[in-house]
Amino acid sequence: MITVHKNPYLTCASSTKEKVSEYFTIITAIGFYNIFGKFAAIMGPSLLALVTQITGKSNYGVLSIIVLFIIGGIILTRVPDESN
Repeated sequence: MITVHKNPYLTCASSTKEKVSEYFTIITAIGFYNIFGKFAAIMGPSLLALVTQITGKSNYGVLSIIVLFIIGGIILTRVPDESN
C-alpha cells in the first residue's frame, strides 16, 4: 500500500521500492490530465471571446463551446471499453 502525501518526496520515502514505480505512473497520468485541464480553462473562454468578437453575438460564442463538447463526445465513443 502506498501512503500518499502532498509532498511526492515523502511518498517515495514511505513506500516500498516495488510501489514507487506504480506511484509515479499514477502521478504522471494525473499531471497529464491536469495540463489538459489548464489548457481547456484558457482555450474555452478564449474561443468564446473570439467567436463573440467576430460575430458580435454571444449566442454564437456559446455555440462554439457546445461544438467542442460534441466533438469530445464523438472522440469518447471511439475509445475501446476494457471493462469486459
